[in-house]
Amino acid sequence: RAPSTFSPTNQRVIYPVTKQSKSNRIALMINNIKFHNDSSDRHGAEKDDRVMFNLLQSLGYQVVRYNNLTGKQIDDALTQFSQHKKLTQTDSVFVTIMSHGDMGIISGTDSKAFKTEEIFQHLNAKNCPALVNKPKIIIIQACRGAERGSVDLPLQQPVHTDNIRALSENFTRAVRVHIEKDFICFHSSTPHTVSYRSTSDGSFFIQTLADVFNKWSHEYDIEELFRKVMQHFESSSSDYLQMPTKERNTLTKRFYLFPGQFTFYL
Repeated sequence: RAPSTFSPTNQRVIYPVTKQSKSNRIALMINNIKFHNDSSDRHGAEKDDRVMFNLLQSLGYQVVRYNNLTGKQIDDALTQFSQHKKLTQTDSVFVTIMSHGDMGIISGTDSKAFKTEEIFQHLNAKNCPALVNKPKIIIIQACRGAERGSVDLPLQQPVHTDNIRALSENFTRAVRVHIEKDFICFHSSTPHTVSYRSTSDGSFFIQTLADVFNKWSHEYDIEELFRKVMQHFESSSSDYLQMPTKERNTLTKRFYLFPGQFTFYL
């Protein structure tokens, strides 16, 4: 739960938030709705645009907002964002990209692919030193393949999973900091599977995420908020199943958003 009193222990385990840093929060939001090929238009994504913009603003973020970018323009937008003057003062950033996609890529409105890897490259310690030691929250609403995110199993058939953690050593000679740290990426679905969107109500993932954040961000840290989103999908009775996925998590502390009247400053 969000701490209510300051202590040296909190300082060690919680990312710092100050009155000044909160007033300088900045976020990037890209939503591709209209495509050069009309048959690819993402009907209903207008709802995602409004709900995500309102959510980020309610959490204290100035939103740099773009709609309908080509693959090259997505890259340009991230380059500009990585140089934003507020990054030296903010305590964190959100980057939200909503579009079509496939495994490892996001589709521009021209159907040219933008690699999701480039998000991390733009914001890592080498290319964006202003965000060193600050949480970088990446939210991606896009398909990651064409497979269904569910399977029909016989009753009482055991399901086995294996979790393999890959360790990597990232360091630079110049400044002796981890080249990639303090990231967490939340995808709308598991690898190789689709993400569902209602043409009337918007994307299942974005709408659920907004509901959870609006209800619980005063109380829980970012990872627990993501877990609550996943639990919602786990208990869903819909025929259209998907499972959001936390990936590339290098957060070393808990990050609380401290919205509204529950604001707590370290």
